[in-house]
Amino acid sequence: MIKKYIPTGKSILELGAGTGRLSAMLKDAGYQITAGDWNSDHFVPRNIVCHQVDCDDSAWLTRAFGTRKYDAIVCGDLIEHLKAPFQFIETISRFLTRENNGGCVFVTTPNIVSIASRVNILVNGNPISFGAGGLEMGHINPIFSNTMKIAFRAAALDCLDVIGVGKTSWLPEKSFKGFCLFCATLAGRALMPRVINAPVLLFVGRVSATDLCVAGRPIGTGKPGHYTSNSI
Repeated sequence: MIKKYIPTGKSILELGAGTGRLSAMLKDAGYQITAGDWNSDHFVPRNIVCHQVDCDDSAWLTRAFGTRKYDAIVCGDLIEHLKAPFQFIETISRFLTRENNGGCVFVTTPNIVSIASRVNILVNGNPISFGAGGLEMGHINPIFSNTMKIAFRAAALDCLDVIGVGKTSWLPEKSFKGFCLFCATLAGRALMPRVINAPVLLFVGRVSATDLCVAGRPIGTGKPGHYTSNSI
């Protein structure tokens, strides 16, 4: 997918790089790779520099990566771990090149609106991959598709594509409860055939040719008059 938008040899920044598996694959494919992760000591490849960064800290990100421009930024299963996803997208958009039609950003996150996830919300109260509200998994911020598109727009990025990634496990639990979830999921698929059912969503954005931001107005304020005395 990256090769579709970014030619080999271009520069890529991977944030939330983990052990460096994807960074190594991209380097082997011929890209110039820089990486960042909070647990940078877990990063395995020795021929790639991995900076320790807190991706919720815009100033830290800017100190580490703001001195150059990248052709692409890859964030695999990172944004659901962050307290401020809008701020994060806006910050990293500044690191993208404006040359050659602009740089791209690739963001993946658990698909919380798949049929299986919707059934799980009805039964257990949480989307798939978000547990019961604990911090053990680190997933604290479920991201809807429209939320990501708005975050892109707020950062002056065009959303080029939304793609389902991975294979769906239709039997989440090997139990009677799991079987019931499976049956409900099959019914949901028949009723909502256009829903993306892959476990992960990949969002592809590119620096916009026109500034999409509304200067001086915070995101989410709505149209003038959106809030009235009757709604307070």
